[in-house]
Amino acid sequence: VSTFDSLSLGKAKISGPGILLTSGDGTPPLSNTAGGYSAYTTGMAGSDADLQAIINGAFDSAGVTQDASVLTFKVNADKGVKTIMFDIVFGSDEYPEWSNSTFVDIAAVMVNGKNAAFFGGDSKKPLSILDQNLGYFQDNTSGVIGIEYDGISNKLTVIAKVKEGVNDIKIAIADTGDQSYDSAIFVANVRG
Repeated sequence: VSTFDSLSLGKAKISGPGILLTSGDGTPPLSNTAGGYSAYTTGMAGSDADLQAIINGAFDSAGVTQDASVLTFKVNADKGVKTIMFDIVFGSDEYPEWSNSTFVDIAAVMVNGKNAAFFGGDSKKPLSILDQNLGYFQDNTSGVIGIEYDGISNKLTVIAKVKEGVNDIKIAIADTGDQSYDSAIFVANVRG
């Protein structure tokens, strides 16, 4: 985990500070140094049941989640607040060569137990390096964007319904199938 002041990754731009959750290196290189960059964590399995259920629902050949990085918090929604919004960018070194394998990696933004982060608003397209998601990524295999990841999504705005009172938020990312090739989710501008 690390923080950032703003983000400019090709077409993915976020103004304002945010947080980076990753399955590996919390301070990824600002250039593309390798096609398969990995910063191994403690070697613990680090699985996450919610992420596993999401990826299994979209792609039953995905491997077991590992190296999970999870942030949970509560938001107290005042009367009249109906939604919560997040700006996010997803990046991965699994892109594009592992898009039909056990190594598709997975991220989610869950509000009150339900994932709200999808490409194209389609629940069968979670934040993952799946064949059907590749069109949502900027190709950085040549290193034109100043970050390690071979694929960087465009900026997405996640919008989720909230209830009046306390709401549970979970932002998470994990490798699938192994502990290699880092993936990350950049999150900023949380607002009601």
